[in-house]
Amino acid sequence: MNQRRQTLAGTTLTADQSKLVQQMAPLVKRIAYHFMARLPASVQVEDLIQAGLMGLLDAAKNFDDTQGAQFETYAIQRIRGSMLDELRGADWLPRNVRKNLRRIEATMASLEQRLGRAPKEQELADELGVGLDQYQTMLLESTEARDGVLASGMESGVARSYERLDEVLSQ
Repeated sequence: MNQRRQTLAGTTLTADQSKLVQQMAPLVKRIAYHFMARLPASVQVEDLIQAGLMGLLDAAKNFDDTQGAQFETYAIQRIRGSMLDELRGADWLPRNVRKNLRRIEATMASLEQRLGRAPKEQELADELGVGLDQYQTMLLESTEARDGVLASGMESGVARSYERLDEVLSQ
């Protein structure tokens, strides 16, 4: 391995690692634009590319070719992971609140379809496997957090943006 070292974004790489980063840099852009198709307009592609490049640098520095994986396969996972971490860090809602919202919404849709009507709270709680009090607490926390975001002076398009961001973060 070439021992000449180069520093990129505060990360010291060998010449071989640096070459891998240069070869794979277009991949970062491709992954970022793939994400952008499903993200709200408030997310900047440059932020995703920056996060992805940090993931690529990390991948180049930590890749172990004796593990049997190709660098590109390893790098894609690290790039996507860095981008998802960036999105989660910028998310308005805590992960547990978002998870509870998704669970409640999915359960509600499932019950509505099965029952042919809007389900009652007790039916939702039973389907979720929680007590009525716990269901009401989950619902209250989730809706308060969501409503707080929407009432904080943000644009009306935030609700649609939230739904698209939720799709990506649920991966």
